[in-house]
Amino acid sequence: MVDAASNPFVEVATSDHDNNSLQHGAPSMPVFAQLLKNQRLTKDDHDQDVRHIELDLGNSVKFGL
Repeated sequence: MVDAASNPFVEVATSDHDNNSLQHGAPSMPVFAQLLKNQRLTKDDHDQDVRHIELDLGNSVKFGL
């Protein structure tokens, strides 16, 4: 289990284009992605289910300010 203090996805930096300030919190818009790969890395008889996931974000994410 990952606690909130060590989870890198708890706070997401987003840019407010109206006043160019940097805000922290959940993104205001969902990001849609196509699932390209969902491959199990652990053996079938293992208690844990660890997977390799690949996503295609397309044009849904823009980088920069």
